[in-house]
Amino acid sequence: EILLTPGNLPERCPSLATLRRFAGGDRVPGSVVFGRVQRFVRHFLDLGAFPGGQDAAELVLTAWCLSTWWQRPARLVASYVQFTGPKGSGKSRALAVAVEAVLAGELVLSSTSNAALRDLCAAGACLLLDEAEDLAHGRPQGETGQDRRGLLLGGTRPGTSWALKEATPDGRWETRRIPIHGPRGFASIAIPEAVLGSRALRILMVRTADP
Repeated sequence: EILLTPGNLPERCPSLATLRRFAGGDRVPGSVVFGRVQRFVRHFLDLGAFPGGQDAAELVLTAWCLSTWWQRPARLVASYVQFTGPKGSGKSRALAVAVEAVLAGELVLSSTSNAALRDLCAAGACLLLDEAEDLAHGRPQGETGQDRRGLLLGGTRPGTSWALKEATPDGRWETRRIPIHGPRGFASIAIPEAVLGSRALRILMVRTADP
């Protein structure tokens, strides 16, 4: 059972009224939900470059988006997706579509500060990072880059936390643990390097003349 109150309800979650209807027994069949999200994906994205074609890609992306609703709350191993392709192939659009269907989606640039990323992780957000070239190339810059890499790639396992020291009002230092477990999505021109590639489902994008 997941407790959601107005104080901790993420922006892209069901409304409190919807949650109350659900608690009262109101249900929508899973096949209906799946079909709605799949049609949403089909309307906005050309995924024909995916192995198996557009239909297979729609099924995969829809399943991933809906899986985010239980991966973190149920403490299951979290999965990642990586959209790759040349400039203008729709990678950013793919993230913008996904952010509307995942649980507590947050679409941010990869240049977002590590502190902000930690706060979003702690809030239970599904992070969707655009322009994630450094991460895909596997070339973190300095200690900050290493921290970012660990923060973003270390969230697959339940119970994983980011530990840091914080000063207390009385002048002491204490260890604070921030949970970073959760699904992620990335977009980059570069093909993901070995670590990210082993943890993410790659969805290939291509430029198309179809408006």
